[in-house]
Amino acid sequence: MRAGNPTAGAAGQKQVANDFRAAFPDLKHGTELLIGENDFVVARWTMQGTNSAQWGNQPATGKFVNMSGVNIFRFENGKVVEIWNHCDDLGNALVSIAKRQLGAPIYAGSFVSSNR
Repeated sequence: MRAGNPTAGAAGQKQVANDFRAAFPDLKHGTELLIGENDFVVARWTMQGTNSAQWGNQPATGKFVNMSGVNIFRFENGKVVEIWNHCDDLGNALVSIAKRQLGAPIYAGSFVSSNR
């Protein structure tokens, strides 16, 4: 998850992380699965927090979010040279829309809520 067009490399990744933590100041995250093979490491993660500040071009929503995803890292000479980030952005958007339309809780691995 990244907003905008950050600088490539470690400095850009650090800025993405700092901006994300500023947008979700109560952020909690965890790693559920970590697998390594050859030059690759795969991590399944979850995060939750309240969108309390602007993230990229999007203003703060004040909504509590809970989502999960998978990152794939490729290493060369002990350093990350590529990252693929897969998270359910569409599912999160659909959950938010359905919740507004149905008014009922939906559990599909992620949710957006104005209350916890």
